[in-house]
Amino acid sequence: MVPDAPQRPSGPRPEDASDEELARKARAGSSLAFAHLVRRYDERVYRFVRRWGLNAADAEDVTQESLVAAWQGLDRFDDRREFRPWLFSIASRRAATCHRVRARRAARDQTIQGQGTTTGDGAQSSDVWDLARRLLSEEACSALWLRYVEGMSAAQVAMSLGRTTVGVRVMLHRAKSLLAERIEPDQRPGPRPKPHGGVDSRLARADTLAECAP
Repeated sequence: MVPDAPQRPSGPRPEDASDEELARKARAGSSLAFAHLVRRYDERVYRFVRRWGLNAADAEDVTQESLVAAWQGLDRFDDRREFRPWLFSIASRRAATCHRVRARRAARDQTIQGQGTTTGDGAQSSDVWDLARRLLSEEACSALWLRYVEGMSAAQVAMSLGRTTVGVRVMLHRAKSLLAERIEPDQRPGPRPKPHGGVDSRLARADTLAECAP
């Protein structure tokens, strides 16, 4: 079980400690230290796994499972490295597994019911992140979120996703280019169409992706 939210202790505040310092204390047996990590990351992990298309209930379950897995796996955490990418790597794997299971189940149910539906490229989205999830791979969406919402470096994203830093940079470049192509107004002669799904073209730029996060 993940420890309950901590009471304020006397002495130096755990809130001021680094993630890695709290992780070291938690590995040494301090449930209070890990409880502070839970309070620090619970909502952030939840928002991240929702980007995989999970509903609220599944996202809550994956968040809890990820935090429990981190608590149970602290003996394998190398505290010479950063805690945040390590935690998000756990959440990424569990979210991907949950998404695949739900997708297979939905496909099976649609086949049984004969009511499968498709979403064409022209489907509208009022949210650049919804558009990203529809156009990009799960991994590319996760890379964008970790880079521009969590503010991780390319190296930290690479650690979270089990990729090389160069691979992540290429993935981010391609993802942003694809979003820009779909969001930018058509430059051909004739009346200018509205931006795709009502999403302003500026949302495709890296400096505004974080602003569009729900």
